[in-house]
Amino acid sequence: ARVLDKYFDIGFMVITADRTCEAEKGTACSEEEVAGQTKINKQNEKSLKSDLAAAGFGFVPTYGGFRERVVDPDTGEEELIDNPEPEMSYIVPAQKRGSDGQGANDAAELRQLGMDLSQRYNQDSFLFKPPASEDSAAYWITRSGKEEMSFDNAVANDLEQIYFTKLRKKPGR
Repeated sequence: ARVLDKYFDIGFMVITADRTCEAEKGTACSEEEVAGQTKINKQNEKSLKSDLAAAGFGFVPTYGGFRERVVDPDTGEEELIDNPEPEMSYIVPAQKRGSDGQGANDAAELRQLGMDLSQRYNQDSFLFKPPASEDSAAYWITRSGKEEMSFDNAVANDLEQIYFTKLRKKPGR
């Protein structure tokens, strides 16, 4: 919790290189095509990790996902359903190695890096949380820099949130 509090203070992004076969093709996929995309995703994950390190940022490997809003067509009742396939993602704090994390430059550079990596890995968007001193909200930022969605109540450890991030293993450097 203490580490997450620090990330909320200095800012962070959550980014992935995962893509579903269906999203890449725009249609349903065969088992072989899904297996091929899974292999590409594993290669892209390693490459993303290298890109983050080369940019001078540390990272924490996570599973990322979201809860989809499903509406019953008969009753109109809404329900949030967990996405069954979490993506391999990374939380990247807005603090470059050797920096104290107090400057806006690291956060601005991280936001730009998120846009560049989203473009490289064909991602629609990434989650960006500016430093708390600038903004308490978090945003889905498209690869072109447009704020697609905002979350005014971004918090850690709230299972009712639509989007989630769960630690995978030890932090990376």
